[in-house]
Amino acid sequence: MRIIVYSLSVISFLFLQISFAQTDFRQLLNTKTVFMQTDTVKMHFVKNEQLYLQKWDTLPQPLFWKQVINLTPDTCLINIAGIRKPLHKIPACDWHCQTEPEKKQFKDFTCQVYDLPLETNFYVTFGKNDFYEFKKCLTVLIKV
Repeated sequence: MRIIVYSLSVISFLFLQISFAQTDFRQLLNTKTVFMQTDTVKMHFVKNEQLYLQKWDTLPQPLFWKQVINLTPDTCLINIAGIRKPLHKIPACDWHCQTEPEKKQFKDFTCQVYDLPLETNFYVTFGKNDFYEFKKCLTVLIKV
């Protein structure tokens, strides 16, 4: 969730910088009342319609991280390091149980199947849905 919040913050900041010269800043914000277990607060959110209209949500990086934050930690994505393109989704225990020669063999096989150079670097990215729990971090975001 931090990555999505951070990415949306950066994108929103850039969008706001471009839009600020053309429009009043307040027009770019939505004010919502947020109800939590122990508190109720008014929060300002950047209107994100343009992100969807311009298809920013369909770019490879946001799609990759959306997949990661929805995966459980017992699942991992084998992905191309430079572009974070997922190639395999496997149980984490299958990855951890492999020896280094088995991992090398898996890498060579993957390069062959996807017609990639043998020097291609891969990342093994584990699911993070236990870490990115929006409801639990909302109270922290309010204080920022």
